Amino acid sequence: MTHSHHLLRRLRKESPLDQKDVAVLLNMQASNLVRYEQGHRNPPPELLLTYHMLFDTSLLDILAPSYKYVADTLKTRSKKLIAELEAQQSPKSIYKLHFLNEIVNRLNTTAPYESRS
Repeated sequence: MTHSHHLLRRLRKESPLDQKDVAVLLNMQASNLVRYEQGHRNPPPELLLTYHMLFDTSLLDILAPSYKYVADTLKTRSKKLIAELEAQQSPKSIYKLHFLNEIVNRLNTTAPYESRS
């Protein structure tokens, strides 16, 4: 689960809208919105975009809590695939290895985005 639910709830609570109002705007039941705001379900892109538009907040701020998890998962999976490709040592694997190593290096050298919130 992402941790953006804290921000989603805070953004809504800082506005004059209640959960029922936002649920109407999202065309969903308020009980479903509660699940997203409490972190019981991952919010779909449409919900994140709606919060971005309604509450004039950066998409990067909304997605920042997920960044580290996704980056760490991608690095771990890339390293596993690199090990498998190195064992194969086929001509095709050379290009794949180069590409995957660049991804891992970029993720290791890029500071994770931190929310301003």
